[in-house]
Amino acid sequence: SRNCGGGRTYWNTWISCEENGSKGQIYETYPDGSRKARQTILGTSGGNFESMAYDNQNRLKPTFYITNDNSSGELRRYTPSPDIVKNAEASGDYSRMLHTRDSGTFHYLELDYSNNKKTFVWTTSKTLGRASAKLHFPNSEGIDVRGDKLYFVSKIKKRLIILNLRKMTFVQESTNTGSFVGQPDQVKFMVGSENNNHRVLYFTEEGSGHNGIHGRYPNGQKLQILEAHHGGETTGLAFSPNKKHMYFAVQTSGILFDIWREDGLPFDGATLDIKYHSVH
Repeated sequence: SRNCGGGRTYWNTWISCEENGSKGQIYETYPDGSRKARQTILGTSGGNFESMAYDNQNRLKPTFYITNDNSSGELRRYTPSPDIVKNAEASGDYSRMLHTRDSGTFHYLELDYSNNKKTFVWTTSKTLGRASAKLHFPNSEGIDVRGDKLYFVSKIKKRLIILNLRKMTFVQESTNTGSFVGQPDQVKFMVGSENNNHRVLYFTEEGSGHNGIHGRYPNGQKLQILEAHHGGETTGLAFSPNKKHMYFAVQTSGILFDIWREDGLPFDGATLDIKYHSVH
């Protein structure tokens, strides 16, 4: 199958999303080799799934978010049942969290542009969720959650959408600035950067002659990290535990890159030797 972005759970397993037309599924895998991969309930009847993120600020009410790379691919939210979550937190065994059928609830993102605030709701109607996606965020790909904010991109619209999960409002902005002329693909915050003044949201890129890695500061300022000149989209973005190495791959050529700063500092260090784009 065609594995895509996926995402890490907070109990340190990996969710693998299949980008396989309408038949893709979502699996929980175990990097430590403790058990074989298992299909989760997140994929329901199938889709062209891309990435997963979670919000567990309230450990007893976690939510999981999945993007669907389709022209009307809904952004879905899954909330496990309180009993499943309570048992997992008490025992430390999360093996049932994403595998117990008919125990949790699915909702779908519906954006509302009818007022100046830009608000959204989570609807139980998949039809409404797909209609909203088709209008406002077709082919959603990368997704991440930090604090009260959920960040995701629509590659067709070249748009970053930021949901405030507590206020139920959103803002959006174009990713098409400076040399970031391709389509945004994966998005990722560096783990542990939540309390760092140099917090950057990183983007991979596809659809450009020189796909690269780009970034955005919380104030909206854009920056270019690098350009790859080997063809194909940039993908698989990750950082080493000490944050001094950035890893990514170029899909077509199959080359894996290891990037580090010449000054030896971590990527969330006090200064960044990078090229800035226009603020937007």
